[in-house]
Amino acid sequence: MNQNSHTLRLHDFLVGGEGWGSKAGIVARRKLQQRLDNRASAELVRLSMSGVRKIDVTFASEAICELIKEHRDKRAICLVDVGDEDVRANLVSAAALGSPTHPMACGRG
Repeated sequence: MNQNSHTLRLHDFLVGGEGWGSKAGIVARRKLQQRLDNRASAELVRLSMSGVRKIDVTFASEAICELIKEHRDKRAICLVDVGDEDVRANLVSAAALGSPTHPMACGRG
């Protein structure tokens, strides 16, 4: 793996593998941001969705889309291990609500 990459598990920032609401999304984004601050040299961040059971659109928008938007000039952030179709649908919906200039890529592996 590229030495300038880092993998984070969103599950580690959730309670019971679930993320609900914009307030919880903001809290999760702040925690993710703190972790990324400790990995300032990482040019690529893989945000693993492994173990994430449920998230809603408002959580995804605040926690993930805003994080991607904030880092767009610093590093690439991609979503991996998106196995649950409902989670995937909510991620796509959250991305669609945001600016089209901030694309989101998600994959299974």
